[in-house]
Amino acid sequence: MSNKRVYNLRSLPGERRGASGADARCHSMRTIGGEELSKRAPTEKTATAGRSELNRRAHYVEATADSTGDDTISLFSSIPSTRPSYVTRKSVSLSTTSTLDSVVQEVNLDSKPAPTTSASSTRRRWTPEMNKFILRTYLQLTALDTDRKTYLEPLHIKFIEKYPNMQVSRQRIGDQRRAIINNKLLPQKTIEEIRNDVKEELDRLQLNHSTQQSHNSNDHVQQILTLTQSIQMQPRTPETHSTKNRTQTRMRWTSELNEAIMRSYYRVTDLGRNETAYRRRMYEDFINRFPALAHLNEQRIADQRRAIVNNNYVTSDRLNSLKLEVSEELRLHNFNYTNFTSETTLVNPNRNSNYETQFINSIDISSTQEPSLTLNHTEINIAEEIQPNPQANLDRDPLIDETFQQAFQYFKETSPTKRLFIPKQKPSKKLARIVTYLNKIILPENVNKETDFYTLQTIIYCAAWTAAKVNGAKITLQPREVTQRAKKEYKPNWETRLERKLNDLRSKIAQMTQFINGNRSRKIIKHVNKILEQYRIHTAHEEPNKQAAHTLDTLKQKLSVVAGRLQRYKACAQRKLQNIQFTHNEKLFYRNIRQATSNVQDNNPDHNYPDSETLQNFWAGIWEQPIEHNAQAEWIQTELTNSNTNIQAMTFDHISPVIFHKVLSRLHNWKAPGSDNIHSYWYKKFTSTHSFLYNYINIFIQDPKTIPSYVTSGTTFMIPKDRNDLSNPAKYRPITCLQTLYKIITSCISELIYQHIDTNNILAEQQKGCRKFSQGCKEQLIIDSVILQKVQKSKTDLFSMYIDYKKAYDSVPHSWLVKVLEIYKIHPTIVTFLKVMMTTWTTVLRLTSPSKIVETIPIKIQRGIFQGDALSPLWFCLALNPLSNILNATTLGIPLKNTTTEGQNEIQTLELNHLLYMDDIKLYAKSETQLCELANLTEQFSNDIKMEFGIDKCKINSIRAGQNYQHQYTLRTGEQIEPLEEQDSYKYLGYTQSQQIHYKETKQKLTLQFQHRLNTILKTQLYSRNTIKAINTFAIPVLTYSFGIINWTKTDLKNLQRKINTTMTKFRKHHPRSCLQRLTLPRKEGGRGLIDILNLHNRQIKALRQFFFSKTESSILHKIISQNDQNLTPLNLKDTTEQKNEKVIEDKTKLLEWTQKSLHGRHRQDLCQINVDKEASNAWLNRGELFPETEGFMLAIQDQVVETKNYRKFIIKNLSNDTCRKCHSSPETIQHITGACKSITQTDYKHRHDQVANIIHQKLAHQYKLIDSVTPYYKYNPEIVLENPSTKLYFDRAILTDRTIHFNRPDITLINKINKTGYLIDIAIPNTHNLQTTIAEKLSKYTELKDEVARLWHLQKVTIVPIVLSTTGVIPKQLQQSLNSLNLPYKYLSSTAEGRDTKHM
Repeated sequence: MSNKRVYNLRSLPGERRGASGADARCHSMRTIGGEELSKRAPTEKTATAGRSELNRRAHYVEATADSTGDDTISLFSSIPSTRPSYVTRKSVSLSTTSTLDSVVQEVNLDSKPAPTTSASSTRRRWTPEMNKFILRTYLQLTALDTDRKTYLEPLHIKFIEKYPNMQVSRQRIGDQRRAIINNKLLPQKTIEEIRNDVKEELDRLQLNHSTQQSHNSNDHVQQILTLTQSIQMQPRTPETHSTKNRTQTRMRWTSELNEAIMRSYYRVTDLGRNETAYRRRMYEDFINRFPALAHLNEQRIADQRRAIVNNNYVTSDRLNSLKLEVSEELRLHNFNYTNFTSETTLVNPNRNSNYETQFINSIDISSTQEPSLTLNHTEINIAEEIQPNPQANLDRDPLIDETFQQAFQYFKETSPTKRLFIPKQKPSKKLARIVTYLNKIILPENVNKETDFYTLQTIIYCAAWTAAKVNGAKITLQPREVTQRAKKEYKPNWETRLERKLNDLRSKIAQMTQFINGNRSRKIIKHVNKILEQYRIHTAHEEPNKQAAHTLDTLKQKLSVVAGRLQRYKACAQRKLQNIQFTHNEKLFYRNIRQATSNVQDNNPDHNYPDSETLQNFWAGIWEQPIEHNAQAEWIQTELTNSNTNIQAMTFDHISPVIFHKVLSRLHNWKAPGSDNIHSYWYKKFTSTHSFLYNYINIFIQDPKTIPSYVTSGTTFMIPKDRNDLSNPAKYRPITCLQTLYKIITSCISELIYQHIDTNNILAEQQKGCRKFSQGCKEQLIIDSVILQKVQKSKTDLFSMYIDYKKAYDSVPHSWLVKVLEIYKIHPTIVTFLKVMMTTWTTVLRLTSPSKIVETIPIKIQRGIFQGDALSPLWFCLALNPLSNILNATTLGIPLKNTTTEGQNEIQTLELNHLLYMDDIKLYAKSETQLCELANLTEQFSNDIKMEFGIDKCKINSIRAGQNYQHQYTLRTGEQIEPLEEQDSYKYLGYTQSQQIHYKETKQKLTLQFQHRLNTILKTQLYSRNTIKAINTFAIPVLTYSFGIINWTKTDLKNLQRKINTTMTKFRKHHPRSCLQRLTLPRKEGGRGLIDILNLHNRQIKALRQFFFSKTESSILHKIISQNDQNLTPLNLKDTTEQKNEKVIEDKTKLLEWTQKSLHGRHRQDLCQINVDKEASNAWLNRGELFPETEGFMLAIQDQVVETKNYRKFIIKNLSNDTCRKCHSSPETIQHITGACKSITQTDYKHRHDQVANIIHQKLAHQYKLIDSVTPYYKYNPEIVLENPSTKLYFDRAILTDRTIHFNRPDITLINKINKTGYLIDIAIPNTHNLQTTIAEKLSKYTELKDEVARLWHLQKVTIVPIVLSTTGVIPKQLQQSLNSLNLPYKYLSSTAEGRDTKHM
């Protein structure tokens, strides 16, 4: 007798036959061009799978059924008995724990229509301790029963954690909670005691949070808390037992709550300047202030913050006020003067303490009155000591703690100039978290008012080293031994392997060739026999090679394959390397491609570079030779007299926090550090050290002797000026990297000095170097162009001289640098500080050659000035400023006249005798005698300050009656300044000129240089966005310096723009028939983001004209130049009306032109539809991660200019038949090829569809922990069924139903067992005009399946989720709603279709 059980399965009630899928034929919604995808093909016969089949699969038993049909029944493990199929939907919905798994449970049915339950359940015993725990936890979670939203889940979790043996459901816990109150399971006294305990606990938490806030915001927060509690304490309607019937009230966001959110946002993002990983910190900050709103999640708070900004829930004025308040609060924590009011330990603990008292008294600080600062008309107390932020809620990180301690123990005894280099770190959330932890936990624990400066700098370095190490930098505590040897070219393993294989194949080909040509040596024959045996098989589908010629052909083909593979691999590696380099260091990328295309080779032999001794001797001969200026010069006394008359003494008390904060914010994060190897990034980000740094900076300025000597030591990098003459040490430009702290100090001093200079109008108008709100070289060149053009036009005389100093920065005497500060009444404290600093200046020269690094011993700087900090350029301009005053005091120069009509003619005359930009001087005179006098004054001044002319760069350019005039000037040393020959030119501020600027020659030179750079960029392997950015920042800037100086016509500018288009077409990065407007439109609008050269030119012309017009009110020079410029320069300043070259074509105009185009404008019209998400549709362009060739082709597809048969018939008109070459049934249009051709339905369309489905499936599987790792979507192979205790996920699997459902096979089915929700996900990629139709079709066709699934699987809610996007990348707004319903980030599918459409084109 068989052991297998046999069931007698009866028919369904009502004589219904079949089961899920019967006659449904598994129809699919994914039909394109009348054809279905292969997996959706109709079945050959009726597909049934009823109860017998399920039992057979689950229990391996035989099942019999009568001829009338097969029963289908759903059984659940949580229900003791089964329900027959005639139970109504309402009765089925009462079950809350049944799942789809019940369909495979064992079943015993008899002929009775309604079997009775046979299982019995044991009643659980609830102890008083359990009841107390439930009540206490409930009151804590709901804030004393004021907010009962979403409390049930955490209550259930906490109960199960406390009593794991009580296996009860979430609903049962809720029922027991109500029973405790309604049935008085606990005494009323106990209930009141629990309520009072919870109330005290909440009050204590609220009090703790309140005391942590400043007094300025305490009242405000308390008002909001009171308001929030008053809202939440309003009585609510009691909950019903039916979740379905409960109505949820939408939360009302008051203006006070909105302002509190914005306060939290500004607080954690530093007023919106740093949004790295801000959402979690903003949420914690907000919830800390409003614990009663803890039921809100992080996303909800972030959404409300965006809604406040986008919908103006808070006015812009109020937002500015909130910013100001938060700014003051942040400054309160970041700046303090606590160290000023208490004893401070410096580097030298034995120094005289009287100085501290004097310094404290000097800034008016007493023990009874804390220092204060007035910012934005609000008084801020800045004496509060910095403490770790108690709201940070950061748990201890053992790795960071241990790494910091190891670093500190090692580096605390080392010299700050001998520490290891810390590499630049890429911004990331991980780095932000590490920096936050260090800033809020580690640094406050290790830095206090007793910390001396050496220890403070060591701690900052160790914190930076720790951050880099934990972030993944490959650095060690012990310095690695660096050997001076030639750089070895790195080759990856694949390249070495393929090159070895290439060489082997070439060798074998040579041997076979020798054999075939008749060489029959014993060695050749031996090798040939091995080759014939090794390469006997050509392919697996052909007969073996039988002749030597056949084998030789096999070898040649293999050689071609390996060479092609090597070339492909190299191109791929080069593409990755170039894009990484471009992203991290654009400057280095441009330098590399410039060297790769230059004629000068960078592999010069080492003997061409100067050695250490040569460098040392040359530069020490300049810097270590102190020299004094002529203190008895008459002009110095004159300058002192004028200064005493016209200049007010500079006031200085201390560096203000405003200037300190301003300087820090303007530091470049990753500029090369000095000898301390601490980048500016770390000084900026470690805000908890700012108050201590600020303290020491002020003390150092007041007492310069306390500053350590290593702070003023630098490293000078020698940059070659001429690569054709690398052996000459004079042909190098010394650029010094100073310690960041020293640059901060000098930047603060520079701000103070410039304010003094600007207030007293000290800098001469002719000096444009280091002058704020100036146009710099352009301004000088425009003035010079007006003079030259006017002289040439009027045929008058002009005598000019170009003067250049020899090693100007490096030869100015220190004594004169100090004296000029005293002349212009810089505060004595600052003068003393700078004077002491100059005595400690030292530097080490470093020159990098191809094989080694040349480094000198330290050189003491006793002459000249550092070229590496913010103060040096301004200080140098001050040193030359007396020369301008000397020249302006004369009546010499070229006369410039201005005639204005104000009732009567009034003539203004200005004698212009020089222009000055840093050390580049140009003298002007109306006669040779005057020019000699001006040159004599300049020479006398230079001799007095011990600076020499660079005779080889000084020239005379004189014009008499419109003709070149030759004459010389002899210096007192006997040297002569030679005149320019008629055919010669002089390069002044970047442009060659003689009688005037050589406009035509300059235009041609700039055009060739622009074309060269453009070709160089397009030959690289950059991605599309990087390519456009490189053109904008590397090629086009070649032209921008000339705008306003060189007369570029509209035709010239359009030709330049056309040159970009044609060159991109030549390199296959732009389709020749694509819309031109899209090239220069922003990427967010559907363009490519290229700069419009015509607009750029016109904007600069407009800006320059506005600048000169604004200066005419305060400057006679600019006024006269403007009046004389009548078509002499491109600005035409005399005409104040709007010029043609000022008009700018706005983006709106370009968009309108694009839209109005009959063919190109179709895509723009699609983007502007109300149901289309334009931002998401253009997201792929914003990212710019495609190859530029692919991006250009995609735009051509969207513009519908690809040469389809339809395009050739109606646009080009060279074809009469436009029938599709594939399906031969429809016109071959873009829409037909991308989404309606039947012949490629099962290949390209199906592949594209499956790629989107793979992305969705993998994201869902990973989100619900059905898979552990994520693979690239093109490699992902989804499982048909994935399941865990909480989730089930189907892929392309039919759903068996009780009734006949024709559309029962969605792409993806997701079941959430915990929430009793289901999602029917179906994907489609139609043409753009079918987007809304496809979405509506999806929603309607799956409605029956949705209802049936909800009924059979006992789900509370089933949602149809259509994933629809067009073939050309147009994204409907419905897609975001669909992804949001699945809790998927929107970024995953914003451009999935784009990368698939080009495969079959």
